Amino acid sequence: MLVRLIYSSFAADSLNDEDLQAILLRAQEKNKTKRITGVLVYVNGCFTQILEGQKPDVESLVAQIRRDFRHHDLQVINVREIQKRAFADWSMSLILPDGRLPQWQGLRSVAEVREILEPGAEAEDALVRACLKLLDQSNKPA
Repeated sequence: MLVRLIYSSFAADSLNDEDLQAILLRAQEKNKTKRITGVLVYVNGCFTQILEGQKPDVESLVAQIRRDFRHHDLQVINVREIQKRAFADWSMSLILPDGRLPQWQGLRSVAEVREILEPGAEAEDALVRACLKLLDQSNKPA
Protein backbone atom coordinates (compact mmCIF):
# COMPACT_ATOMS: atom_id res chain seq x y z
CA MET A 1 0.00 0.00 0.00
CA LEU A 2 1.40 3.39 -1.06
CA VAL A 3 1.09 6.02 1.68
CA ARG A 4 1.91 9.66 2.36
CA LEU A 5 2.98 10.47 5.90
CA ILE A 6 3.49 13.97 7.28
CA TYR A 7 5.27 14.64 10.54
CA SER A 8 6.68 17.62 12.36
CA SER A 9 9.38 18.01 14.98
CA PHE A 10 11.55 20.59 16.70
CA ALA A 11 15.22 20.90 15.76
CA ALA A 12 17.84 20.42 18.43
CA ASP A 13 19.35 23.71 19.60
CA SER A 14 22.74 22.60 18.30
CA LEU A 15 21.51 21.96 14.72
CA ASN A 16 23.58 23.82 12.12
CA ASP A 17 23.85 24.11 8.33
CA GLU A 18 26.25 21.17 8.13
CA ASP A 19 23.74 19.01 9.99
CA LEU A 20 20.98 19.98 7.55
CA GLN A 21 23.19 19.09 4.60
CA ALA A 22 24.14 15.76 6.21
CA ILE A 23 20.47 14.96 6.85
CA LEU A 24 19.63 15.70 3.22
CA LEU A 25 22.48 13.66 1.73
CA ARG A 26 21.83 10.66 3.96
CA ALA A 27 18.09 10.79 3.24
CA GLN A 28 18.67 10.93 -0.50
CA GLU A 29 20.99 7.93 -0.33
CA LYS A 30 18.78 5.78 1.91
CA ASN A 31 15.47 6.77 0.35
CA LYS A 32 16.54 5.78 -3.16
CA THR A 33 17.14 2.21 -2.04
CA LYS A 34 13.70 2.00 -0.38
CA ARG A 35 11.93 3.99 -3.12
CA ILE A 36 10.80 6.60 -0.59
CA THR A 37 10.17 10.09 -1.94
CA GLY A 38 9.37 13.36 -0.27
CA VAL A 39 10.43 16.73 0.99
CA LEU A 40 11.84 18.11 4.24
CA VAL A 41 10.87 21.67 5.15
CA TYR A 42 12.91 23.52 7.77
CA VAL A 43 11.54 26.81 9.11
CA ASN A 44 12.68 28.65 12.24
CA GLY A 45 13.97 25.58 14.07
CA CYS A 46 11.07 23.36 13.07
CA PHE A 47 10.87 20.45 10.65
CA THR A 48 7.89 19.33 8.62
CA GLN A 49 8.49 16.31 6.41
CA ILE A 50 6.35 14.61 3.81
CA LEU A 51 7.28 11.00 3.05
CA GLU A 52 5.79 8.81 0.32
CA GLY A 53 6.36 5.11 -0.17
CA GLN A 54 5.21 1.64 0.75
CA LYS A 55 3.68 1.67 4.22
CA PRO A 56 6.18 -0.72 5.90
CA ASP A 57 9.14 1.22 4.46
CA VAL A 58 7.75 4.60 5.54
CA GLU A 59 6.90 3.31 9.03
CA SER A 60 10.39 1.84 9.40
CA LEU A 61 11.98 5.11 8.31
CA VAL A 62 9.88 7.14 10.76
CA ALA A 63 10.96 4.80 13.57
CA GLN A 64 14.60 5.51 12.64
CA ILE A 65 13.97 9.25 12.38
CA ARG A 66 12.40 9.24 15.88
CA ARG A 67 15.75 8.11 17.29
CA ASP A 68 17.74 10.93 15.60
CA PHE A 69 19.23 13.27 18.22
CA ARG A 70 19.12 16.27 15.85
CA HIS A 71 15.45 16.85 16.63
CA HIS A 72 12.79 16.02 19.22
CA ASP A 73 9.05 15.85 19.78
CA LEU A 74 8.31 14.12 16.49
CA GLN A 75 4.57 14.02 15.92
CA VAL A 76 2.93 12.23 13.00
CA ILE A 77 0.31 14.65 11.74
CA ASN A 78 -1.29 12.57 9.05
CA VAL A 79 -0.86 9.30 7.19
CA ARG A 80 -3.09 8.18 4.37
CA GLU A 81 -3.17 5.87 1.41
CA ILE A 82 -2.44 7.55 -1.91
CA GLN A 83 -2.81 6.44 -5.50
CA LYS A 84 -0.01 8.59 -6.90
CA ARG A 85 3.10 10.22 -5.48
CA ALA A 86 3.30 14.00 -5.41
CA PHE A 87 7.10 13.87 -5.10
CA ALA A 88 7.84 11.00 -7.48
CA ASP A 89 11.03 12.62 -8.78
CA TRP A 90 12.43 13.55 -5.37
CA SER A 91 14.23 10.97 -3.22
CA MET A 92 14.36 13.87 -0.78
CA SER A 93 14.60 17.61 -1.14
CA LEU A 94 15.20 20.25 1.48
CA ILE A 95 13.20 23.49 1.47
CA LEU A 96 14.39 26.40 3.56
CA PRO A 97 11.66 28.98 2.97
CA ASP A 98 11.82 32.40 4.48
CA GLY A 99 9.01 34.57 5.77
CA ARG A 100 8.72 36.49 2.49
CA LEU A 101 7.23 33.50 0.69
CA PRO A 102 3.45 33.68 0.99
CA GLN A 103 3.05 29.93 1.55
CA TRP A 104 5.09 30.17 4.76
CA GLN A 105 4.34 33.69 5.94
CA GLY A 106 3.43 33.73 9.59
CA LEU A 107 4.44 30.13 10.31
CA ARG A 108 6.82 30.37 13.22
CA SER A 109 6.39 27.11 15.02
CA VAL A 110 5.66 23.43 14.66
CA ALA A 111 2.55 24.01 16.75
CA GLU A 112 1.21 26.36 14.07
CA VAL A 113 1.93 23.83 11.31
CA ARG A 114 0.23 21.10 13.34
CA GLU A 115 -2.80 23.30 13.96
CA ILE A 116 -3.11 24.24 10.28
CA LEU A 117 -2.89 20.60 9.17
CA GLU A 118 -5.36 19.36 11.78
CA PRO A 119 -8.41 19.67 9.48
CA GLY A 120 -7.13 16.80 7.35
CA ALA A 121 -6.82 16.09 3.66
CA GLU A 122 -7.64 19.57 2.37
CA ALA A 123 -4.92 21.17 4.48
CA GLU A 124 -2.52 18.34 3.60
CA ASP A 125 -3.13 18.92 -0.10
CA ALA A 126 -2.43 22.64 0.36
CA LEU A 127 0.88 21.84 2.06
CA VAL A 128 1.85 19.43 -0.73
CA ARG A 129 1.00 22.06 -3.37
CA ALA A 130 3.02 24.73 -1.51
CA CYS A 131 6.05 22.40 -1.30
CA LEU A 132 5.81 21.52 -4.98
CA LYS A 133 5.60 25.20 -5.92
CA LEU A 134 8.69 26.01 -3.86
CA LEU A 135 10.57 23.07 -5.38
CA ASP A 136 9.64 24.21 -8.87
CA GLN A 137 10.95 27.68 -8.09
CA SER A 138 14.21 26.72 -6.46
CA ASN A 139 15.48 23.19 -7.10
CA LYS A 140 16.11 20.42 -9.54
CA PRO A 141 15.03 16.86 -8.62
CA ALA A 142 17.46 14.90 -6.47
